[in-house]
Amino acid sequence: MRLSRKIQGVRSCGGAPLLERAQPCPTCARVVAWHVVRPDGIYAAPCGHRLVRSRKPGARSRKPAKAAVPPLPSALAARRAAVQGRPVVALTAALHVELPLALPSAANLREHWAARHRRVQRVRGLVYQAVAAALGGRRPALPLTVLLVRISPRALDDDNLRGALKAAQDGTSDALGVDDRDPQVTWLQRQEKGRPRQRGLRISLVPP
Repeated sequence: MRLSRKIQGVRSCGGAPLLERAQPCPTCARVVAWHVVRPDGIYAAPCGHRLVRSRKPGARSRKPAKAAVPPLPSALAARRAAVQGRPVVALTAALHVELPLALPSAANLREHWAARHRRVQRVRGLVYQAVAAALGGRRPALPLTVLLVRISPRALDDDNLRGALKAAQDGTSDALGVDDRDPQVTWLQRQEKGRPRQRGLRISLVPP
């Protein structure tokens, strides 16, 4: 056991922290004149109440564990749950959906990650609503071929084209109720040159 007289400005004694200034004991309100340093903490003298609790190396905190809160269903989970309950109907002809959407290449944009997230979610949601409305509350039978055509005055290379159509592909897969990695769905990406300031997206669902 070590004793150290309280001196203004002293911050530690034997590696244990001390108070910056003379203060009353928080338990009995007596003026602390001495500090008794022990392995489990720092005690005030002469009252003997503990001022600072020492934690052993590697000891865990005694804070109460937070109650587990179930996560709220996301918009994607709600979409997939709604699509799974729809009747399955085999398409007898190709179904075409056109949207006046601008699909820029994400690799060529200099935008904040939050702005990019909002843009991608907006395109995905619009494509989901358009394809779901065109299907009329039905779910097409598989296998199926989906053709995505980007319409713009300027063409993109293959890598940028896949990146520009990724949100549209995700929205279409949400409306179909399948994962875009499903081998029963074949994805094709194409592009067409449009008129000046003409930008759009054409989605074609082609049965086998």
